[in-house]
Amino acid sequence: MTTATTPRAPSPPEEPPTDRPRPGRAWLAKLRLLAPALLALALLTVAGVLTVGWLRPDGTGGVRANARPSKLPPGPDESANVVTGPDGAKMRCPAGKVPEITLQEATFVPPLVGGRSFAKGTYKIAVRGTIGNDTTAAITITGVVMTLGSAEWHPKITMPGALRPAAGDDITMTGTYTSDGPADASLHAALQWQWQAAMLEPCGKRGLIEDD
Repeated sequence: MTTATTPRAPSPPEEPPTDRPRPGRAWLAKLRLLAPALLALALLTVAGVLTVGWLRPDGTGGVRANARPSKLPPGPDESANVVTGPDGAKMRCPAGKVPEITLQEATFVPPLVGGRSFAKGTYKIAVRGTIGNDTTAAITITGVVMTLGSAEWHPKITMPGALRPAAGDDITMTGTYTSDGPADASLHAALQWQWQAAMLEPCGKRGLIEDD
């Protein structure tokens, strides 16, 4: 007895293996490449630091970190020391501090009461100090006004007649003072001066810094 056999359909040919990554693996590979940059950006964001800058092809350029408005005080007004000169033209006045006297040492004979007050009597007084011209122009010294307590004092004064810019010199004062009774013996010296150049006369103290 013969049995009929149904022929089998041929199997589809197997595809050759390929090296192409699966879609999921491709995204993972890209994420690994971007991870360092993302981490750095996250750290900058947390720290609140923003860097703005630029680079030229030669590697030079500017970088500004923490770009924020400046908290520094505004600079001086340059127009504060500009005046009209004798010829009617605008001119810039010298800059710096108002020239002044600094008293350094005073000797009283007999000694003061408590080191600060007169008693009744006559005192011999010797004072030493310096005159400073911390400006950008020469000055002529025209006088010194001295006071002892609330009274004006007229000692013999030895001092320079002029000072160059940014210069200083010594001043000495000697004299006597008669006190009618207990009184304050504090010393004060006020310098009288003017600009050596006549054309600077309109400037006066304009633009100069005065000590409190």
